[in-house]
Amino acid sequence: MMNDDSKLCEVLEGIFYVEAGNMFVPGNDEPLQDILAPFIDEGVLVVVHHHPPNNQLDLEHWGAGSCMWEPTGHCPYGHHDEPHKLFAVEMRGTLRREGTDWFVGTEKLDLTPLEGHLSRLVVTLLEPPASLTDSLDDIDPMKVDPEELTMRLRNLSSLASGLTSILEGFKSEGQDA
Repeated sequence: MMNDDSKLCEVLEGIFYVEAGNMFVPGNDEPLQDILAPFIDEGVLVVVHHHPPNNQLDLEHWGAGSCMWEPTGHCPYGHHDEPHKLFAVEMRGTLRREGTDWFVGTEKLDLTPLEGHLSRLVVTLLEPPASLTDSLDDIDPMKVDPEELTMRLRNLSSLASGLTSILEGFKSEGQDA
């Protein structure tokens, strides 16, 4: 169960890379496994896909421009054989980890196609934590703990701010939100 300080959503974007056996994305010092850890045993929506630069499908390049392996002549995802294919997965279920493998529900979440590709990974809770959904209507103003009320309001504000920034990001890319 997530605590009150946990994230409700994580959006990672960039050229994913592997170092010392761990996957990273630029701008984050933590490996992907640590970023995803707070979502373990939670109901989540996971959306992961190759993300061509500038939202333009450049059909002259592998992965519509998202594949950084092209200069090497070989791509582990297979862009050297199928240059126009793009990796895209959407999964709903409980996130779990078995050894080095990730699962959403009973399906394996394969993140290896991200390595060396400009990609986006979005993980969000399917249901907000109870601390955010507890009604403020049931609070007796004469008995309210100001710290608890402040915490609830901060959590709601954080949730609204995070969702707004995600929507703004999609709108700036010309997608319907």
